[in-house]
This record gives sequence, structure tokens and C-alpha cells, in this order.
Amino acid sequence: MVLVNFSTHLAYADSFAVSQPKQNPYAETVGCMVHARSYFEKAKDNDKERAMCFLDQILPLFDLEKKLKEENATDQLIVQSRLEIAVPVLDYLHQWLKANRNNVVPQSPIGKAIA
Repeated sequence: MVLVNFSTHLAYADSFAVSQPKQNPYAETVGCMVHARSYFEKAKDNDKERAMCFLDQILPLFDLEKKLKEENATDQLIVQSRLEIAVPVLDYLHQWLKANRNNVVPQSPIGKAIA
């Protein structure tokens, strides 16, 4: 998923090289949600409460992408839907990750997932 906010000079993108906006020196690459989900799946045995909280929060992102693909959505609808649905979820998760990162053992499965 790629969203570029030119007012803050941030780009949210999968870390796949083709997705990276190299022309913008202020761009920030954010990891793929599929990879993030896999780390939290692995962390369920270590810290089920935190892992499930994260996993429950990312469900709307996967549901949205599936719906947009099934509906063969236009680019305009994709951007609008991501701004309305994905951005608030990602903002919440960013705050949640920051709030929890100092409360876990860094080398534990949940610590690696949060890192």
C-alpha cells in the first residue's frame, strides 16, 4: 500500500524496492503488513494479549484491500478508501507500538514483532 502525504513529506509504502519513492528525500518506508502480521502470529504464544490486540487492529486493512480488489476499484476510490480507513488504523497502530515497545523484552517474540 502506498500513500503519499505531500504536506508532511511522508510516504507509507511496502519495503519492496519498486514501491520506494526515491525522488523524495523526506520519504519514510514502513514495513509490509503481511510481514508484521506474521511476527505477531508467532508472538501469540509469548504474549497473547498484545499479539491479538495488534492482529485484531490490522484486520480492517486486509478486509479493505480484499474488498477493493474484488470490486476492481478505481485508483481514486482506492486512495479515498485508504485515507478514510487505513490511515486511522495505521495512526492508532503507530501509537500502540510506541506505547508498548518499552514494556516488552526486546529479544522475545513480541519484542521482535513490535520492533
